Amino acid sequence: MGRKLRLVLAGAPLLVTPAVIAVAPYADATACGATSSSNWHVGYATDASSTTMTSLYGISATVDVQDTSNCTGGGSGNFSNIYLMTFSSNFDGWTQVGYEKGVPSSSYPGTHTFGQTYDGGSTASTWYSPGTLATGQTENYKVQDYDSPPYLNQSYGFYNNAVAVTGKTTYWTSRHELEIAGEADYREDDIAGTKGNHVVIKNLKYMNKSNHTWYAMPAGIFYTHSDATKWKHNSVSGTEKDLWTNPTN
Repeated sequence: MGRKLRLVLAGAPLLVTPAVIAVAPYADATACGATSSSNWHVGYATDASSTTMTSLYGISATVDVQDTSNCTGGGSGNFSNIYLMTFSSNFDGWTQVGYEKGVPSSSYPGTHTFGQTYDGGSTASTWYSPGTLATGQTENYKVQDYDSPPYLNQSYGFYNNAVAVTGKTTYWTSRHELEIAGEADYREDDIAGTKGNHVVIKNLKYMNKSNHTWYAMPAGIFYTHSDATKWKHNSVSGTEKDLWTNPTN
């Protein structure tokens, strides 16, 4: 599951989010482990074994912003994020939007909205909002894929109803799937949210390819996965998924 590339999109920002005073991390900043950095995940995804639905061409939800701690010693590329995504089930393309916390030495320290596209060919880009997000905010994220003119083979990532990233699905070689996840560079990182204050991803909807209409997300179409025992996930219903870290693990 998840993001494989970390390429930053050059040029003027598409959105401007007011900067806020940073909130101190909630958990102890543990040392990053001996395992090299990678893409570790917790959350929910669809595939051919979890659902027979083949018309999943979009995902949207409201996501509350919670703080997280990055492990120490991981370098400037260390990160932890929460996102929604559409992707090719062969992992040769994806579009995702969400928020990410970078370490102080990174190009985008603190918590920013981000978006990323990879078209399965040669084009990949990542965008970050210039301003940081405040803990407790609620953001609206949406990814929508298109299969007819004038947006044939296009994929858009939206942040509060504004376009954050645009990609192509021309080279996606298999059916479109959905993912709701947290991702981190190290297993010792925290995912946003705590045992007493989850990241609540609710009002989940999917877009049906056949009629381009949005519907409430049904229950039972996702498989679950976690790369770290302290990262937790809970399916409250089809339209709400919770993610968090239990620092006591």
